[in-house]
Amino acid sequence: MTSRSLTMRVSLICILLAMLSTGCGGRSGEITGHIIGAESGQPLTNTQIILCQLSSEISGCILQSAPTTHSDASGAFTLSDVLPGSYVLLYGMPDELVSSPEEWEGVVVGATTVVLDENGKFVQEGEGRFWEDGWESVGAQLTDAAGKTIYTDGYARSNSMGISMMVVNREREPIIVVQPRKTTEIEWQVLER
Repeated sequence: MTSRSLTMRVSLICILLAMLSTGCGGRSGEITGHIIGAESGQPLTNTQIILCQLSSEISGCILQSAPTTHSDASGAFTLSDVLPGSYVLLYGMPDELVSSPEEWEGVVVGATTVVLDENGKFVQEGEGRFWEDGWESVGAQLTDAAGKTIYTDGYARSNSMGISMMVVNREREPIIVVQPRKTTEIEWQVLER
């Protein structure tokens, strides 16, 4: 083997190692989309887009401080370098978000069911709670067969962080599955305030 071919092989190995260590090896995925007001059909601008990673170890999801981004003037957003996994998309409206990514890293968002009483007030039933700090919810309210419990479709917002999630048919939405080297596209409608 000549010294030139050895140099080329060493260079190629160094380039490959550098690509793998910086994420260029294709381990991450991407989420792109638009966030739109459900009532107006208009794009929501400067809205923080936040990931909450689902985990088999807990009944909820865990807020991620990165990647995060803001929607642009057309409501478009891109989350790059997302590790493979399942996530719930959350959002922070410009005039409501009162926390920074560093503050929400690792915060657990609870189980999927939002339970309210007949006056629209939160009722603790097992793990029927999104945010440990209390929350506000707005949307269509549905009573059960006995007329005692009210569920909500709409949004649930953390009182202390200002982060919101959409609730549809009593479940968090949307749930996105990120795969390596793939882009997931979404047209996301949320309730406006």
